[in-house]
Amino acid sequence: MSLIKNEHGFYYLREMVELFHPTHRKVRVRASTGCRSLKDTDAGIGAQTWRNRYIKKLQDEDARGEIDKAKMHIHQGIRIYMDEELAPNVKNMRDNEQIYRRLTGQNPKHPALPNVLTADLTAKHMYRLRSQRVKAGLAASTINHEIYLISGALDWLADAQDVVVPKILWKKLTLKPFEKKRWATVTQLKEITLAISDPIYQDIAILLMQTGARPSEIRMLRWPQFAENEGLLRIERTKVENSEHGEATLVLTEQCVEILRRRYRDRPTGKFESEWVFQSERVQNQPVTTLNLLQQAIDKVGLNDNMRLVKQKGKFTPHSLRDSYASNLAKSGELHLYDLQKILGHTTPQMTQKYAHLIPEEASKKAKAVLERDGLMSRAS
Repeated sequence: MSLIKNEHGFYYLREMVELFHPTHRKVRVRASTGCRSLKDTDAGIGAQTWRNRYIKKLQDEDARGEIDKAKMHIHQGIRIYMDEELAPNVKNMRDNEQIYRRLTGQNPKHPALPNVLTADLTAKHMYRLRSQRVKAGLAASTINHEIYLISGALDWLADAQDVVVPKILWKKLTLKPFEKKRWATVTQLKEITLAISDPIYQDIAILLMQTGARPSEIRMLRWPQFAENEGLLRIERTKVENSEHGEATLVLTEQCVEILRRRYRDRPTGKFESEWVFQSERVQNQPVTTLNLLQQAIDKVGLNDNMRLVKQKGKFTPHSLRDSYASNLAKSGELHLYDLQKILGHTTPQMTQKYAHLIPEEASKKAKAVLERDGLMSRAS
């Protein structure tokens, strides 16, 4: 054993360590223990204990055949996974970029995932991250997307890059999303619109309320998607991959058509010309990136004041405007669930089933009419 105290008072390990797999070979180890004391003290472990644990870890890794595998930090691993595996295939890459900014601490509102080696990532790290996201008020589905990105990256790194990855029970980490969605009445929707001070976000809100599109689909609208003469809007479904539901053509209300006409008429030209309908005021030729002003208007009208309701059904967010669109149509009794499925771009009927309880009992009324018409309800003589 060779523990040397350096000029800064820390013990440094320099030793030839015998490994056992596949033969009794030896490797040279050089590492800082981070310990100022040789033996254990009340303040923590000493250099000798650190050395013993470190050597055992190396020998255990060698026995599992992991000693020669690549080492990589988790942030770098996720980035490589996104660039090489996800970028060519996934339509919602922008959502993954937002997740990556949160995970790496680029978003100051959210703590980063510790940038440890992939092999050193533990379930404790992940549970702490999940707890932080819950406290920050992120939706269960958003938190799950973070977990899916991390677990997907680790699986891919193990297979494609031969990187050592931890064994974590990912299924236990995922949260159960709220089954009941939040939705607002027509009166409440009008209050939200009036509470928005910025015209660009007021236009976004109206389009969300009157098309049922996802916030990201409206936020990233391009001018070629708008057919002015026909009053149509071609939506690229950002959450749907390789499906007949990947695109949809929506018939716009007169108010939505007028909004888009006005925005096209008033759009910047020359070197400031942009393909985006909702051009960012801060970054040239980029769409708006957040809907914070819309969320502030929602909070202002009191839709999140009832904490018991928020705990039971989740926070009312800009995405809830999509649920409000579907819920109000379902409640009207004018559309069937199949119609809603097509409009919303749901890939399965089960996704639309959450609105079924709002549909009036038309089927029961129709059954009663048939029974009365055919005399099936008359009393037996």
